[in-house]
Amino acid sequence: MKKIDCLIVLVATIILAGCAVHRPVEAAPPDTRARFGEAAQADLMVDFNSWSYTYLTKPEVIDKGYRREVSTNEIALILGERHTPRKLAVVKLGWLLNSEGMQDAMARWSAVLQQLDFDRIVFVRPTGDHELFGAVIVRDTQLVYMAPGVGL
Repeated sequence: MKKIDCLIVLVATIILAGCAVHRPVEAAPPDTRARFGEAAQADLMVDFNSWSYTYLTKPEVIDKGYRREVSTNEIALILGERHTPRKLAVVKLGWLLNSEGMQDAMARWSAVLQQLDFDRIVFVRPTGDHELFGAVIVRDTQLVYMAPGVGL
């Protein structure tokens, strides 16, 4: 009889402990930030991490099989040599930029790309997979749009 009493107490303890731990899981709020999906239409894509660590991914600049860093001064020459249209420029902002660095980068890149006569400039911050498609739009000059609180 003592074994049955111990078994009943053990089962009751397990049941009560299981009930005490259960908490409903709250769903995360939906991510409503604007996402970029126009990579195919972009005439220029800049991968910007710092002023000394900047690459063009469209048109691609390759040297000995590797992407090579480009300066803002070189971009006009590259676009001219390749007869690149000037409709859409996309600047992918690196994750290491803080709020102040992002603001500075967007202001300076806007000036450079406006001087190169681009109709539209979009600044994006990629998600964890570093892909451009689906990256969060931080600022879009055509829409005069700046996402609230995106890395700022």
